[in-house]
Amino acid sequence: MNGQFYIPKGILLLTIPQHLLGLGMALYLLFEKGASPFWLVGSYVSWVLLGVVGIGIFYHKYFAHRSFETYRVIEILGAYLGSLAGLGSPLGWVMLHNNNHHHFADKSEADVHSPTHGFFRSYMGWQFYRFELKLGPSRVALRAPRLFSRYYYSIYWGTAALLFLIHPYAPVFLLFLPGFVHYHVECFISSFCHMRKFGYRNFDTPDDSVNIWWFGILTWGAGFHNNHHGKSAAPHHQIRFYEWDASRLLLALIPKKRRAQKMPSRFDAEVS
Repeated sequence: MNGQFYIPKGILLLTIPQHLLGLGMALYLLFEKGASPFWLVGSYVSWVLLGVVGIGIFYHKYFAHRSFETYRVIEILGAYLGSLAGLGSPLGWVMLHNNNHHHFADKSEADVHSPTHGFFRSYMGWQFYRFELKLGPSRVALRAPRLFSRYYYSIYWGTAALLFLIHPYAPVFLLFLPGFVHYHVECFISSFCHMRKFGYRNFDTPDDSVNIWWFGILTWGAGFHNNHHGKSAAPHHQIRFYEWDASRLLLALIPKKRRAQKMPSRFDAEVS
């Protein structure tokens, strides 16, 4: 991170619209237009699909950490769901998570969203500073994440347009609001789940990662972050019986392949 402030394309094309159309428009439709509260049920189900499955299972456990093997069509669906969360393309998300965060967790400025740089910087401010993405071995060299990274914004807004044609409220409650929620789930993890005073640790990792039990339950396992740093390749984050990682139930439904694919050692794609 070189300290140069800028506003990245993703902030303008996704983060700001998610906040304005997700939170702002949802409140307007609910309280001013009398939208049915059942739209919020749809938002929760959509958050599970986009945030828990798309980001948590596929971006995180499948593409980043190779926790399981599945079939090409399932991989494509997972990359699509993760892209609709609006948190970045598969290439960019996995590169940042694996090769910046895990390799340099709380040790240097290469971990750009560590709370050692200050709370606001860790929560969301890091996105406004230029930094170098570190390259390393990753499953994102596979075809599906390359495709969804190249056409990331077109896929996102094309899906929003399709939902609008189905129902004008659909993109707000099924795309923007779930994305807004998971944006702040990720921000919470990168900040509070790396501050030892807010949680407990099962593993003596060299970073400051902690588990926050209530947040872990609310986020279907994502808040058991020290467990993840202790066993990053594990398919779920549950160690103790009360650390309920509900995402393992969804993971059990995904068809698995027994034979591991041969992974390339590097990838040469640029972040969209």
